[in-house]
Amino acid sequence: MRNLATVYLTVLAAAVAAQHGSHSAHGSTGQLNNNSIHPVAHESHHMHGMPILETQLTAAERAYWEQYDTMTYFNAPSKRKRGLWMHAAAVAGTALVLYPASLVLAESESRWYLVCLAAHCLVLWTGLAALAVYAASLPSTLYPGNVYGTLSWIVAIVSVSHAASAVVVRAAKWLAPDAAPYAIPLELLRPERSSSSHEHSQESIDEHEANVGKMYSPGEETAELAPDVEQATGGLRDGYRRERMQAPALLRHPIVQQMAERFGTVFGAVYRITNSLQLLLLLVYAAVGFAIGNRFAQGKYVFNFLAHWIKGGIFFLLGVLSLARYCGFGAAHGWAWNAIAYKARREDVSRWRRLFPQGTTMEGVESFLIFFYGSTNVFLEHLANPGGRWEAKDLQHVSIAFMYIGCGLCGLIVERRLASWRCVAAARVVGDCDEGSPGFSPNPFPALTVFFTGILMSQHAQASEVSTVIHAQWGKLLAYGSFFRIFTFLLLLLLPRKGKGPAHPFPELVTSFCLVSGGMIFMESTDQVIEALEYRGLTPMFTFNLSVGTTVLVMAWIMLLFSWRDAMCAQSSAHRVAR
Repeated sequence: MRNLATVYLTVLAAAVAAQHGSHSAHGSTGQLNNNSIHPVAHESHHMHGMPILETQLTAAERAYWEQYDTMTYFNAPSKRKRGLWMHAAAVAGTALVLYPASLVLAESESRWYLVCLAAHCLVLWTGLAALAVYAASLPSTLYPGNVYGTLSWIVAIVSVSHAASAVVVRAAKWLAPDAAPYAIPLELLRPERSSSSHEHSQESIDEHEANVGKMYSPGEETAELAPDVEQATGGLRDGYRRERMQAPALLRHPIVQQMAERFGTVFGAVYRITNSLQLLLLLVYAAVGFAIGNRFAQGKYVFNFLAHWIKGGIFFLLGVLSLARYCGFGAAHGWAWNAIAYKARREDVSRWRRLFPQGTTMEGVESFLIFFYGSTNVFLEHLANPGGRWEAKDLQHVSIAFMYIGCGLCGLIVERRLASWRCVAAARVVGDCDEGSPGFSPNPFPALTVFFTGILMSQHAQASEVSTVIHAQWGKLLAYGSFFRIFTFLLLLLLPRKGKGPAHPFPELVTSFCLVSGGMIFMESTDQVIEALEYRGLTPMFTFNLSVGTTVLVMAWIMLLFSWRDAMCAQSSAHRVAR
């Protein structure tokens, strides 16, 4: 038996050796017959870097891709192409750098605010002029009926209105102490006054400061004091710095003073409305410009494009807002994860507090927006179909809209029921109060909405494999972000803060990252972007890597702006204490 096994193994080994020799001889013959073959360990079988026309396609697919149009405003032949790039650089520079910087200077009451705002207007208007020059060199058939021209006029009008109102509001602060409690009347700052009136000026300043001291306690709203007003006060006291105490020449102009005296209230309302709105408008303007520059949203693609870019843009802005809250944004409303308390029956409370005496948490705002969005989105899901027919895909999307309606309504009800809990939780930190908030509501429905939106869309199969993978990418990111938001709630509930200042819960950094990057990839998952990627042979990992890198750069810039704001405000407070 043992001998039989030995013979069997010997025969088997000989057969294998013979077969191996046959393959080797065959390979050698092939190599001798075809010397052009370069030996490699592994050949690539994926499509990275391979344009779609170089892949195996059906006849219908090849016919589609052979007539694919790659013409955009960025590669269209024009002798004035420099104007387009100048416009793009101007819009990007003012939307991402100059105007956010002016908001920081405005909040810190810096004397450089108007200078930065003037630079923003100059760059923006130069970019608009460059766009007009470039547009005149192109045929209107490249993108007929686009809205970029109309939007450009809106941006120009808003920027002019905001700049004019900012100048008048600054002038009103010098003219009317009641409008800015720490402002010094302009007549006290005129250099033509004789030295005999210096004592009267000093008495007026002391009286004004005494009244301010009665109106405001040392720890209440001290951030409203402007550094240039402080310098003016110190200069009058010293008696030899009067030239530094003048209002800027623009604010001392008779026309500006008359406008401030007669229409200060109107310009103040315009300024408050356009101050933050202009930043959002500039971001939308830049996004629309990028889309139209690449000729997106034409013909049958319009509704698919709007659905992805509007929803993705909302998640992107939600991530930016989450990061801003982490950095201290909205502390006056308790939105910076900070405890807040106020007297609900005070006569001098704002209209917002009178309208919402129990306060408004960010979770309440999110719940309302979710409910509103779901209510409007029900009627928009089938618009892309010819004749407005309802199909299975539409019903799938509408079911998500129903989830938004239900979660938003549940979130609003939970906010109502948690009002007493918020007051008790705030009292543990700030003491007795009529109404208050610990800085958050343990309301899971906004996070639950984002979580299931991500889970459902990550399972949303598409006609293209690239599109399916990209949908799964942003769907998972949204789900991860909502998970870390719940982690923030648990952290603050289990380890409640004892301080009144803004909290900085570290899970919010991950939440912000997931929402910002998820929103960007959401916008990239529109059909025309997918086709552009496939035509050039770019894989989903290309967009994923690009989005992640861009996300961390955006987050770094936002955190840098808020750090600068905190430093400016701290410097102003130090100057006030020193004086």
